[in-house]
Amino acid sequence: RPFLLAKAQLHYVSTKSDLDYWENLHWLTPLEDPVAWRSGEAIAPPALEEGPADGVGFAPTPSLSSWEKTTTQWKRSLAAFLYRVQRLEQFSVPEIELYSRPHESAADFRLRCAHARREKRDEEIERLRQRFAPKLARVEEAVLRAEALLERESSQYGDSKLETAMDFGATLAGALFGRKLGNVTRARRTARSASRVARERKDVGRARAKVEMQKEKLEALEAELIEKTAELQTAYSEEGLQVTSVLHAPRKSDVIVERIALAWRR
Repeated sequence: RPFLLAKAQLHYVSTKSDLDYWENLHWLTPLEDPVAWRSGEAIAPPALEEGPADGVGFAPTPSLSSWEKTTTQWKRSLAAFLYRVQRLEQFSVPEIELYSRPHESAADFRLRCAHARREKRDEEIERLRQRFAPKLARVEEAVLRAEALLERESSQYGDSKLETAMDFGATLAGALFGRKLGNVTRARRTARSASRVARERKDVGRARAKVEMQKEKLEALEAELIEKTAELQTAYSEEGLQVTSVLHAPRKSDVIVERIALAWRR
Protein backbone atom coordinates (compact mmCIF):
# COMPACT_ATOMS: atom_id res chain seq x y z
CA ARG A 1 0.00 0.00 0.00
CA PRO A 2 1.27 3.52 -0.71
CA PHE A 3 2.12 5.82 2.20
CA LEU A 4 3.51 9.28 2.57
CA LEU A 5 6.67 9.37 4.65
CA ALA A 6 7.50 12.85 5.94
CA LYS A 7 10.53 14.07 7.80
CA ALA A 8 10.06 17.20 9.90
CA GLN A 9 11.76 19.27 12.55
CA LEU A 10 9.90 20.88 15.46
CA HIS A 11 11.38 23.47 17.78
CA TYR A 12 10.18 23.64 21.39
CA VAL A 13 11.12 26.72 23.38
CA SER A 14 10.27 27.78 26.94
CA THR A 15 12.32 30.38 28.79
CA LYS A 16 10.63 29.57 32.08
CA SER A 17 11.61 25.90 32.04
CA ASP A 18 14.93 26.39 30.25
CA LEU A 19 13.72 24.45 27.21
CA ASP A 20 15.29 24.82 23.78
CA TYR A 21 14.92 21.57 21.88
CA TRP A 22 14.77 20.58 18.24
CA GLU A 23 12.92 17.32 17.63
CA ASN A 24 13.34 15.22 14.48
CA LEU A 25 10.04 13.61 13.55
CA HIS A 26 9.06 10.97 10.99
CA TRP A 27 5.36 10.87 10.13
CA LEU A 28 3.79 8.02 8.16
CA THR A 29 0.35 8.51 6.61
CA PRO A 30 -1.64 6.40 4.10
CA LEU A 31 -1.64 8.00 0.66
CA GLU A 32 -5.30 8.77 0.03
CA ASP A 33 -7.21 11.45 -1.80
CA PRO A 34 -7.46 13.73 0.08
CA VAL A 35 -4.62 13.03 2.48
CA ALA A 36 -5.69 12.85 6.13
CA TRP A 37 -2.63 13.54 8.29
CA ARG A 38 -4.55 12.60 11.42
CA SER A 39 -4.72 9.03 10.09
CA GLY A 40 -0.95 8.81 10.32
CA GLU A 41 1.46 8.31 13.19
CA ALA A 42 4.89 9.30 14.38
CA ILE A 43 7.37 6.49 13.87
CA ALA A 44 11.00 5.79 14.67
CA PRO A 45 13.44 6.54 11.86
CA PRO A 46 12.49 3.81 9.38
CA ALA A 47 14.82 1.22 7.89
CA LEU A 48 13.96 1.45 4.22
CA GLU A 49 14.51 -1.30 1.68
CA GLU A 50 15.64 -0.61 -1.84
CA GLY A 51 12.87 -2.75 -3.32
CA PRO A 52 9.89 -4.95 -2.39
CA ALA A 53 10.12 -8.49 -1.18
CA ASP A 54 9.49 -11.24 -3.73
CA GLY A 55 5.85 -11.93 -4.54
CA VAL A 56 4.51 -8.66 -3.12
CA GLY A 57 2.05 -6.72 -5.24
CA PHE A 58 1.28 -3.01 -5.23
CA ALA A 59 -2.05 -1.33 -4.53
CA PRO A 60 -3.02 1.48 -6.92
CA THR A 61 -2.05 5.06 -6.09
CA PRO A 62 -4.23 8.15 -6.48
CA SER A 63 -3.46 10.11 -9.60
CA LEU A 64 -1.25 13.12 -8.99
CA SER A 65 -1.18 15.92 -11.55
CA SER A 66 2.16 17.30 -10.31
CA TRP A 67 4.29 15.67 -7.62
CA GLU A 68 6.30 18.82 -6.97
CA LYS A 69 3.23 21.06 -6.65
CA THR A 70 1.35 18.51 -4.58
CA THR A 71 4.20 17.90 -2.12
CA THR A 72 4.56 21.65 -1.59
CA GLN A 73 0.90 21.78 -0.55
CA TRP A 74 1.34 18.70 1.62
CA LYS A 75 4.29 20.27 3.40
CA ARG A 76 2.22 23.33 4.31
CA SER A 77 -0.77 21.29 5.48
CA LEU A 78 1.42 18.87 7.44
CA ALA A 79 3.27 21.76 9.16
CA ALA A 80 -0.07 23.27 10.21
CA PHE A 81 -1.29 19.86 11.42
CA LEU A 82 1.85 19.14 13.47
CA TYR A 83 1.67 22.59 15.06
CA ARG A 84 -1.90 21.84 16.19
CA VAL A 85 -1.41 18.33 17.53
CA GLN A 86 2.22 17.72 18.49
CA ARG A 87 3.12 18.41 22.12
CA LEU A 88 6.22 17.83 24.19
CA GLU A 89 5.45 16.86 27.79
CA GLN A 90 7.76 18.25 30.41
CA PHE A 91 7.70 17.38 34.12
CA SER A 92 8.66 19.84 36.81
CA VAL A 93 9.04 20.33 40.55
CA PRO A 94 8.50 24.09 41.02
CA GLU A 95 9.80 24.26 44.60
CA ILE A 96 13.32 23.35 43.48
CA GLU A 97 12.92 24.75 39.96
CA LEU A 98 13.82 21.46 38.32
CA TYR A 99 12.50 20.43 34.89
CA SER A 100 12.69 17.19 32.97
CA ARG A 101 14.86 16.78 29.91
CA PRO A 102 13.14 16.22 26.56
CA HIS A 103 11.58 12.73 26.50
CA GLU A 104 12.86 11.93 29.99
CA SER A 105 10.52 9.43 31.64
CA ALA A 106 8.54 10.39 34.72
CA ALA A 107 10.27 7.64 36.74
CA ASP A 108 13.76 8.83 35.77
CA PHE A 109 12.80 12.41 36.48
CA ARG A 110 11.49 11.53 39.95
CA LEU A 111 14.78 9.79 40.78
CA ARG A 112 16.73 12.85 39.67
CA CYS A 113 14.41 15.10 41.69
CA ALA A 114 14.79 12.97 44.80
CA HIS A 115 18.56 13.31 44.58
CA ALA A 116 18.32 17.07 44.00
CA ARG A 117 15.92 17.47 46.92
CA ARG A 118 18.28 15.58 49.24
CA GLU A 119 21.08 17.93 48.22
CA LYS A 120 18.87 20.98 48.78
CA ARG A 121 17.71 19.59 52.14
CA ASP A 122 21.31 19.13 53.24
CA GLU A 123 22.13 22.69 52.16
CA GLU A 124 19.15 24.05 54.13
CA ILE A 125 20.11 22.05 57.22
CA GLU A 126 23.69 23.30 57.00
CA ARG A 127 22.48 26.91 56.71
CA LEU A 128 20.22 26.32 59.72
CA ARG A 129 23.13 24.98 61.77
CA GLN A 130 25.31 27.91 60.79
CA ARG A 131 22.56 30.29 61.89
CA PHE A 132 22.27 28.58 65.27
CA ALA A 133 26.01 28.09 65.82
CA PRO A 134 26.77 31.60 67.19
CA LYS A 135 23.75 31.47 69.54
CA LEU A 136 24.73 28.04 70.85
CA ALA A 137 28.35 29.13 71.31
CA ARG A 138 27.31 32.20 73.34
CA VAL A 139 25.02 30.20 75.62
CA GLU A 140 27.57 27.40 76.05
CA GLU A 141 30.13 30.01 77.07
CA ALA A 142 27.63 31.50 79.51
CA VAL A 143 27.08 28.04 81.02
CA LEU A 144 30.83 27.58 81.50
CA ARG A 145 31.16 31.00 83.15
CA ALA A 146 28.22 30.28 85.44
CA GLU A 147 29.65 26.89 86.41
CA ALA A 148 33.04 28.46 87.13
CA LEU A 149 31.35 31.09 89.32
CA LEU A 150 29.41 28.38 91.14
CA GLU A 151 32.57 26.40 91.77
CA ARG A 152 34.33 29.50 93.12
CA GLU A 153 31.41 30.51 95.34
CA SER A 154 31.00 26.94 96.61
CA SER A 155 34.69 26.74 97.49
CA GLN A 156 34.60 30.04 99.40
CA TYR A 157 31.43 29.01 101.17
CA GLY A 158 33.02 25.72 102.28
CA ASP A 159 36.09 27.50 103.71
CA SER A 160 33.87 30.00 105.55
CA LYS A 161 31.81 27.22 107.17
CA LEU A 162 34.97 25.55 108.46
CA GLU A 163 36.36 28.82 109.87
CA THR A 164 33.07 29.64 111.62
CA ALA A 165 32.85 26.19 113.14
CA MET A 166 36.38 26.50 114.50
CA ASP A 167 35.71 29.96 115.93
CA PHE A 168 32.47 28.83 117.50
CA GLY A 169 34.17 25.82 118.98
CA ALA A 170 36.88 27.99 120.56
CA THR A 171 34.27 30.35 121.94
CA LEU A 172 32.19 27.53 123.36
CA ALA A 173 35.22 25.80 124.85
CA GLY A 174 36.34 29.01 126.50
CA ALA A 175 32.92 29.60 128.01
CA LEU A 176 32.64 26.06 129.28
CA PHE A 177 36.05 25.93 130.87
CA GLY A 178 36.02 29.46 132.16
CA ARG A 179 39.03 30.48 130.17
CA LYS A 180 39.21 34.17 129.53
CA LEU A 181 40.54 33.93 126.03
CA GLY A 182 38.78 36.93 124.69
CA ASN A 183 35.48 35.08 124.49
CA VAL A 184 33.50 38.25 123.87
CA THR A 185 35.72 39.25 120.97
CA ARG A 186 35.62 35.76 119.61
CA ALA A 187 31.83 35.67 119.94
CA ARG A 188 31.57 38.88 117.95
CA ARG A 189 33.93 37.58 115.31
CA THR A 190 31.98 34.35 115.17
CA ALA A 191 28.73 36.27 114.68
CA ARG A 192 30.27 38.28 111.84
CA SER A 193 31.64 35.12 110.31
CA ALA A 194 28.23 33.46 110.50
CA SER A 195 26.69 36.48 108.80
CA ARG A 196 29.29 36.25 106.01
CA VAL A 197 28.59 32.54 105.61
CA ALA A 198 24.89 33.30 105.22
CA ARG A 199 25.66 35.85 102.52
CA GLU A 200 27.98 33.46 100.75
CA ARG A 201 25.37 30.73 100.98
CA LYS A 202 23.01 33.07 99.12
CA ASP A 203 25.75 33.77 96.57
CA VAL A 204 26.10 30.04 95.97
CA GLY A 205 22.35 29.74 95.54
CA ARG A 206 22.31 32.57 93.02
CA ALA A 207 25.27 31.06 91.15
CA ARG A 208 23.54 27.69 91.04
CA ALA A 209 20.32 29.30 89.76
CA LYS A 210 22.31 31.08 87.06
CA VAL A 211 23.84 27.79 85.95
CA GLU A 212 20.38 26.23 85.71
CA MET A 213 19.03 29.23 83.80
CA GLN A 214 21.84 29.10 81.22
CA LYS A 215 21.46 25.35 80.86
CA GLU A 216 17.74 25.80 80.22
CA LYS A 217 18.54 28.35 77.52
CA LEU A 218 20.97 25.90 75.95
CA GLU A 219 18.44 23.07 76.06
CA ALA A 220 15.77 25.32 74.51
CA LEU A 221 18.08 26.30 71.65
CA GLU A 222 19.07 22.70 71.02
CA ALA A 223 15.42 21.64 71.06
CA GLU A 224 14.55 24.40 68.56
CA LEU A 225 17.39 23.31 66.28
CA ILE A 226 16.24 19.69 66.43
CA GLU A 227 12.64 20.69 65.69
CA LYS A 228 13.54 22.86 62.71
CA THR A 229 15.85 20.16 61.35
CA ALA A 230 13.00 17.63 61.59
CA GLU A 231 10.71 20.06 59.75
CA LEU A 232 13.22 20.29 56.90
CA GLN A 233 13.54 16.50 56.81
CA THR A 234 9.76 16.23 56.45
CA ALA A 235 9.46 19.05 53.91
CA TYR A 236 12.04 17.47 51.63
CA SER A 237 10.94 13.86 52.03
CA GLU A 238 10.21 11.86 48.88
CA GLU A 239 6.60 11.46 50.02
CA GLY A 240 6.16 15.22 49.69
CA LEU A 241 7.53 15.34 46.13
CA GLN A 242 4.95 17.07 43.95
CA VAL A 243 5.61 16.51 40.25
CA THR A 244 3.57 18.50 37.74
CA SER A 245 3.63 18.42 33.95
CA VAL A 246 3.06 20.86 31.14
CA LEU A 247 2.57 20.28 27.41
CA HIS A 248 4.62 22.52 25.14
CA ALA A 249 3.49 23.32 21.61
CA PRO A 250 6.21 23.73 19.01
CA ARG A 251 7.08 27.24 17.86
CA LYS A 252 4.87 27.82 14.83
CA SER A 253 7.58 29.43 12.73
CA ASP A 254 9.93 26.51 13.49
CA VAL A 255 7.79 23.62 12.28
CA ILE A 256 9.77 22.61 9.22
CA VAL A 257 8.73 19.75 6.94
CA GLU A 258 11.99 18.89 5.22
CA ARG A 259 10.86 16.15 2.92
CA ILE A 260 7.87 14.11 1.82
CA ALA A 261 8.47 10.84 -0.01
CA LEU A 262 6.38 8.01 -1.36
CA ALA A 263 6.86 4.78 0.61
CA TRP A 264 5.34 1.35 0.29
CA ARG A 265 4.35 -0.65 3.33
CA ARG A 266 2.85 -4.10 3.73
